Amino acid sequence: METIVWNAVKQVIWIIAIIVILSILAILLPFILRKKFSRKNSCVCGHKIQATDTFCTKCGKKVER
Repeated sequence: METIVWNAVKQVIWIIAIIVILSILAILLPFILRKKFSRKNSCVCGHKIQATDTFCTKCGKKVER
């Protein structure tokens, strides 16, 4: 009888742990995606670039977006 109760308790603990992990991911996902897919506004040389520029006006390198 105790093993059945203990197995049920372990399953509940695992379910709670999975829910907590998924909740943390759901909270952090927008920040991760925003950082990964946001447009860069500076060149590798450090020069500030406009959103429509394809080349850096300071060093001439192509801007990777």
